[in-house]
Amino acid sequence: MSTSLSLTKSIAIALAIGGLIAGLLAAWFWERTTRVPVDPLNGDPNAIMPVLPVLEQQAWWAAQFRADQEMGRLNTLAARWTAAAVVLSGVSSLIGLF
Repeated sequence: MSTSLSLTKSIAIALAIGGLIAGLLAAWFWERTTRVPVDPLNGDPNAIMPVLPVLEQQAWWAAQFRADQEMGRLNTLAARWTAAAVVLSGVSSLIGLF
């Protein structure tokens, strides 16, 4: 009987650790969203900004669109990892009751 109890506790601890890791990954992805650059030159060191104001404005809009897409991708990953953390921690708590 004590073997099954230690196995249950081991599974609960493993799930709790998994929840911790998933939560930390989610926080890391959300932190990365704060550092997405808005770069109208798209990282090209040899690029030159357009001289015409309309084209320059379009370059900035395109850069903002690319940054928004990247932030959305990172937020999606963070949300999925948060869900995994909640599920793993919840299952760990339920298993820990037995």
